[in-house]
Amino acid sequence: MQELGQPQVAARIVDATDLQARRMAAAKNMQREDLSAVEEVAGIVELVDAELGEEPDYLALGDGPVQRLKALLGRLDSVRASKERGSEVRPEAEALFHKFMEQLETIFTALPRPVEWPCYRPAR
Repeated sequence: MQELGQPQVAARIVDATDLQARRMAAAKNMQREDLSAVEEVAGIVELVDAELGEEPDYLALGDGPVQRLKALLGRLDSVRASKERGSEVRPEAEALFHKFMEQLETIFTALPRPVEWPCYRPAR
């Protein structure tokens, strides 16, 4: 291509499932230096949704990535707040908390600009 005066474009060919392709695309997009705040939030939503997208409990939380992540963060924050107050937490809420908390913390701390998940929790 350079002989024709065209720039070379780096390409990587991989054999991936749809879910793996979503993960790779979301992670690659998050590495861009020119992300706006809106693009960054959208990228985080897409990345979390791609990572948790095979979990039936997560998929049952809503029809789309934004609804699912908002519901999950809201429930996790509710459990966290209840524990801090010393309130009793329902067993199913506790199970959801333990199932997803470590995964979310891993995803959020692995971002190009690490953040803590509570900053994305829904406003009450």
